[in-house]
Amino acid sequence: MILLTRRLPTVVFALLLAAMAANGNPTVAVPEVTETALQFFWVGVGLWAAELVLAVLIPLAFLVTGFSRKLQDVLRVRIQHPFFSFVVFASVLGVLYAIFTTPLDYYRGFVHLHNYGLSNQSFSRWTINYVGGVVGLAFFGLPLISLFYGLLKWSPRFWWFYISLSLVPVYLILVLLVPVAFDPLFNDFGPMKDKHLEAKIVGLAERAGLERGQVFEVNKSADTNAVNAYVTGFAGTRRIVLWDTIIEKLDEDELLFVMGHEIGHFVLGHIQQGLFVLIFGTFLFTFLLKFVSERLLAGFPKLFQVSRLSEPGAIPVMLLVGTILAILLNPVGMAVSRHFETEADRFALEISRSNQAGATAFVKMQSENLSNPRPPALIKWMRSSHPSISERVDFCNRYRPWERDQPGVYEHLFKP
Repeated sequence: MILLTRRLPTVVFALLLAAMAANGNPTVAVPEVTETALQFFWVGVGLWAAELVLAVLIPLAFLVTGFSRKLQDVLRVRIQHPFFSFVVFASVLGVLYAIFTTPLDYYRGFVHLHNYGLSNQSFSRWTINYVGGVVGLAFFGLPLISLFYGLLKWSPRFWWFYISLSLVPVYLILVLLVPVAFDPLFNDFGPMKDKHLEAKIVGLAERAGLERGQVFEVNKSADTNAVNAYVTGFAGTRRIVLWDTIIEKLDEDELLFVMGHEIGHFVLGHIQQGLFVLIFGTFLFTFLLKFVSERLLAGFPKLFQVSRLSEPGAIPVMLLVGTILAILLNPVGMAVSRHFETEADRFALEISRSNQAGATAFVKMQSENLSNPRPPALIKWMRSSHPSISERVDFCNRYRPWERDQPGVYEHLFKP
């Protein structure tokens, strides 16, 4: 029944396009959200809220149950070296955290998507990807924990600055290498099958000043029914990537609008700007982490039985504080992301002037991704990295400066 009701918006959408063609009206209406999509949305919100609650409760439980103090006492007796005590303590908490959160991750990333027909991924493939992610986290996490402890001991006052500084090259490696080196390990990248469409995408990229980029088609239909495309890399590693699902579900004009949007992100430097925001946010986050955590330890010495952040028993305190800070700071990052998305939409409209194709692409995405076109303001503020579908369709309908003989914001970037 869910799969049947998912296809109803597609029928409505086809009738809407026919009516528009008959009336010569270029304005695209936003379809009302279906009951299935609304149910999917609220279940997703519930899972997101459960994730936040769990992230707060786990370190809090370590503290109030006395587990943290007992583990610290055991390690003091069994492991004399403070560095190894710190690393083992952090590793034990990491394993316990993974045990507690894996069921929710499984339900959210596998069961929930399959329930609504948005995933084709087999359980074995999901398990391999999930375990690979955990192993990768451990691979990067243990060196970072070691570095964190070393800086805590070396500079108790300014460790927050040095740890933030040391994360900058890590961010650069992740941004530059993950899409090029790691994504192909978990996805089937290949050449574009439609060479005519590939030539048009390359031409669009060259018109935007994006040259020497390879175009790849990814076989994502084995995992998902959702749609996506992106531009990543730099210099010789620059690549334009489209999922096979988006090629199947959008027509040529809609695909070119979407690629104009993704190319816009690249040309407008949103990757670099986002990286700068991330680096600045890291410095702010670590400073506040130090400030709040130290005051908690000083204010409740009997509760925590820890006097310094370099002691293993301080790790759950920092986890708790860090989680709350992340929740409070996340809306700022979401607002920046929504701004980038709007400007990329503007770029796509100016380079393509395909307002109707842009609007209909978003309507199709609403149907295929079971999106809520008008989410509540609080939910959007807290967790939406993109403007709502209704906002994006409305923007496509009204943004036409060329019809008033006005220059576009980004037209100076386009080649003739």
